Order: sequence, then structure tokens, then C-alpha cells
Amino acid sequence: MNTRKRISVAVLALAGLATGAAVAKDVMDRGDRHGGGRGHHLLRALDADGDHVVTIEEARGLQLERLARFDADGDGSLSLDEFAPLFAEVARPRMVDAFQHLDADGDGDVTEAEMLTPIAKLTRMDRDGDGDVDRDDRPSRRGKGERP
Repeated sequence: MNTRKRISVAVLALAGLATGAAVAKDVMDRGDRHGGGRGHHLLRALDADGDHVVTIEEARGLQLERLARFDADGDGSLSLDEFAPLFAEVARPRMVDAFQHLDADGDGDVTEAEMLTPIAKLTRMDRDGDGDVDRDDRPSRRGKGERP
């Protein structure tokens, strides 16, 4: 695979186009029309003309724009150092969603209690109370045709 193809594949993977098509179909089928839900950030970025339809040309245009914008030395390819800010930009919406999920009261700060909330949920999975979540904590399958 030549360098240009490798860069194209890497950038397409970064943008999530492989899964983006399925996400786009899922979002459009549900009638979200970029209104929210998983993948809406990607759809907004890809839908250059705002018509709620993502074309291959729009996706290609976004990728080429990103390549040009982040190719600091202008050599037509992205080094790891050039790729890092592109990755941060693409990942930011997911990071913000994760932050907002933790920030239960919406005050813009994640407190110690909010940070530990997922651990409290994990603690409830420790069915035998031994301090570990392991195979012994699986729900019993007795009565479903399996031996104990």
C-alpha cells in the first residue's frame, strides 16, 4: 500500500467512516436528523451542505480538508505529531459527552463523588461481597437447563 493510500485509510478510520455509515443510517432511520444521539457529531461534520444527507463527496471533502489543515510541513502526509491534534479534534465530542455524563449536577465540574459514581455501580455487581467482581458474581443460571 503506497503512502497516500495509507494516509487516506488512517484518516478515514479516524473519522469513523467505517462505522459512520452504519451510524448515519441508524440515526437517519430513527428520524434524528442530526438532532442528537450517538454519531450526531460525525454526521454534522460530514454533512457539509446541511441537507441531512451524507454523500461520499462530502466525506471525501472533509478528509482532504483535514489532511491539508493538519499537514503542518505541507508534505502531503501526516506524521504522528501532526495526527495528534486531528485525533484530539475528532475525539473531543465524545470526551465532552463522557464529561457531561459524569457531571451529574451539570455545574461544569466533576467532583470526587461524581467521579466515584461508576465505581458504586460496579460495587453493586459484587454479588458475593468479596470485594472483587469476578466469575463468582455472575447471575445464577439455575432453572434455565444448566447444571450448577
